[in-house]
Amino acid sequence: MEDQKSISEWAISTFGEPESGFVLMEKLKEELYELAARINIYMNDPLRVNFRSVADEIADIVIMAYQICNRYGLDLHEVVDQKMAVNRKRKWNIIEPGIGKHKEE
Repeated sequence: MEDQKSISEWAISTFGEPESGFVLMEKLKEELYELAARINIYMNDPLRVNFRSVADEIADIVIMAYQICNRYGLDLHEVVDQKMAVNRKRKWNIIEPGIGKHKEE
């Protein structure tokens, strides 16, 4: 099973060491736009959606997040766990179903 280390090692051996974390962030933004395009197709024509392509774009986003974390010596799963501990303690305003913004503390 792949993990942050194996994916980051593969990326560096395949593409080389990125010059900066900004380069990785730009690629992450590109992957987010591609996911948005796939979801937009679904919203406009639910019968046309290709769930495999949606899953592939989500995977690309996670792969880029792994690389960014690796670049800065972070473990993605650890930082997600830490952030969720913070989120679970917060009070939330519901903006719309599925979307919230934490209340100022």
